[in-house]
Amino acid sequence: MNGAMPGSQIKDGMRISDKIKLAIDIIFGLLIVLEVYRIFRLFRPTKKKLAKLLAKAEKKAQKKQM
Repeated sequence: MNGAMPGSQIKDGMRISDKIKLAIDIIFGLLIVLEVYRIFRLFRPTKKKLAKLLAKAEKKAQKKQM
C-alpha cells in the first residue's frame, strides 16, 4: 500500500499542484534571468555613450590647455 488510503489508486503522471509549482518556478526563473539581463545592459556602456564621454573628455582637456 505504501501509506496510501485503502481503496485509493495510484495515478501516473504529475498532479495539478505539481504542474502549478513547476509553472511558478519557470516563470520566476525567467523573471530573474530578465532582471539580470536588464541590469547588465544598464551598466554596460554603449558605443554611443562611449563616444559622448570621449568627446567631453577632449573638450575638458582643450579648455585646460587654453
